[in-house]
Amino acid sequence: MHSFRDLALPDQLVHELTRRELTHPTAIQQATIPDALSGASVIGRSHTGSGKTFAFALPLITRLATDEHLTRSSTPGHPRGLILAPTRELAVQIAERIEDLAAAMGLRTLALTGGVPVATQRTQLAAPVDIAVATPARLLDLRRRSLLQLDAVEIFVVDEADHLAEVGFAPQLDAIAARIPSSAQRLVFSATIDHSTRRLAPAARIHELSAPGATAAVEGLTQWVVWTDSEEQRDQLVHQLARRRASTLIFCATKHQVSRYARETGACFVHSDRTQAQRAAAVERFASGAEPVLIATDVAARGIDIANIDLVVHVGIAFDAQSFVHRSGRTARSGASGNSLSIVDTTYRRRAKKHFRTAGVDPRELAWDSPELSSLIGPLRQPRSSEAQSSTSRRGGSADAGRHSGSPSGTARSRGRSDSSGAGNARRGFRPKKKKKGGAWGKGSVTTRRRIDQ
Repeated sequence: MHSFRDLALPDQLVHELTRRELTHPTAIQQATIPDALSGASVIGRSHTGSGKTFAFALPLITRLATDEHLTRSSTPGHPRGLILAPTRELAVQIAERIEDLAAAMGLRTLALTGGVPVATQRTQLAAPVDIAVATPARLLDLRRRSLLQLDAVEIFVVDEADHLAEVGFAPQLDAIAARIPSSAQRLVFSATIDHSTRRLAPAARIHELSAPGATAAVEGLTQWVVWTDSEEQRDQLVHQLARRRASTLIFCATKHQVSRYARETGACFVHSDRTQAQRAAAVERFASGAEPVLIATDVAARGIDIANIDLVVHVGIAFDAQSFVHRSGRTARSGASGNSLSIVDTTYRRRAKKHFRTAGVDPRELAWDSPELSSLIGPLRQPRSSEAQSSTSRRGGSADAGRHSGSPSGTARSRGRSDSSGAGNARRGFRPKKKKKGGAWGKGSVTTRRRIDQ
């Protein structure tokens, strides 16, 4: 097969794909779309960035719109197609990528995730929805509120099935799968699939286009590692990387670390404590090129499909090999080239090397002061004011206190305290006033502030 037209897709979809300059299906799409169009359940495994979204979306849309064996219309609160995704970002991204394709066939798509008021989704579900793209927790919440039912689902898709189980969604996933009609077609896709996820589609036709287990050895992706001797050395390198001009995605292990680096460098950032609107805005600025650097926890490891990310950075060791695979897979997508750089303390050298072997890679080592590392970093942007303030804070005596409190520096905090009385008050238009003894004030005098009349 050489084109999407060869896959017997409707002309409307082929036209929409051509408009996006997509004419040739990827390997996973060629392998799975014919079976999925026939109505068979399918399990597909392929590496990150190989085109799995369209591998399940194109047959899903085609069958819901044209298959005479399926119901031809949806009713409010009863979607006929259901796609489950592990993160808000991935669910929203899937909905955005397939919305125009579905609309071309007369179908309505809706993302149902946390971070959006239930009242808003109640209004959205008052109209018929053909394809719901949801996270498990919000889906079950809407079902408990009787706003969404699963009895009309005819095609059930699970994206990143292994990750849903890894992050503790296995009970919710089982609860949802149990309420899907047994006659529904099931499409299960992921970069890594273990045996526990196969029960989601027990009679499925299996297409494995990547080796079992997690592997970050992808054509076009170059792996690097630099060993650091101290936190100061690591932070210095991260600050340089955060000023790269090329598109850069920096992964950290904790929300605190993400927030600190973002505060110190001025980069946009995402983690689970940010609201959905904040996360969406940060990803949009990064995707549009308005901000070349995004700092994130693993919530972005599977929820971002942005073309031409030049470099993925791992600060420390990823939680496990699969996390490392999916992080690295944000670059070198769809045949493009990219780089993945791990920054690891020398104390964890042995553990890191074992981790790399599990992920199927042997990174090239870069010396701290090597020309190769400088070349990988490339040209830098000018520091922002927040970075300059952070640098000053680190040189000051109470740098950590200043950073963690959100103040520019310890000096600024001290200055704020001195301004709370005396000359500081006068400068801000206040002067001390004595309250009389007795009454509700008790013994002694209390100093309050009285605004000077202007």
